[in-house]
Formats: sequence, C-alpha cells, structure tokens
Amino acid sequence: MDWTKKVTEAEREAAVQKLREIFPKGSTVYTILRRVNREGTVRDISLIAIRPDGEATVDIRRASWLAGAALGLRHDEYNNHVTVGGCGEDMGFKLVYDLAYVLYGDGYALNRCWL
Repeated sequence: MDWTKKVTEAEREAAVQKLREIFPKGSTVYTILRRVNREGTVRDISLIAIRPDGEATVDIRRASWLAGAALGLRHDEYNNHVTVGGCGEDMGFKLVYDLAYVLYGDGYALNRCWL
C-alpha cells in the first residue's frame, strides 16, 4: 500500500502554520536517519520536536508529515519520515535548512541535531 499522497495548497499552508507553532524561530529540529537506499542516493529521515513541557515532562512531536507537505517532498505518514534524494552532503542539514527557509525566509532560523 502506498502511504504517500499529493497535498493541496490549502494543506501545505496549514502544514506551514502548524510547523511555525511546533518549531519557533531558533528552536532545534531533531533528525533521525531511518533508511538509506543501496546506492546511497536516497534517505528516509524523520523530524522530531522535543520541548520541555512543565518541570518533569517533555513534549515530543513527530513533524515529518507536516515537513514533507510544506516542502513538497515525498513523505510517509504511516512510517513518519520524509524521503530526500542526494549524496555528498549532510541531508539532515539540507532538510532543516530548506524547512527553515520555507517557514521563516532564513535557512539558519532553525537549529538541527541528529538523534
């Protein structure tokens, strides 16, 4: 079964607004490498937001589907990852840079950390 789908412009705009709430300017986007294809040219990466929520708890949000919708990338809602192509560079950095540019017009508006 194909868990990916095309998003409408309204869904894209809604995803951008939700991502601005999840990742305020200057926040950290945590990335997890899920899979690399055999040739090393395609990667599945998950995006996670981890924020303190009170004194003893942490709020963890999965944001891969929203990021895929906002960036126009292939994304898998069921397995929670975005599929990006390319090699020879840090694809997690590129993914977060592109996301920050779409959200705030500045590729360096968000920080990134691999998990």
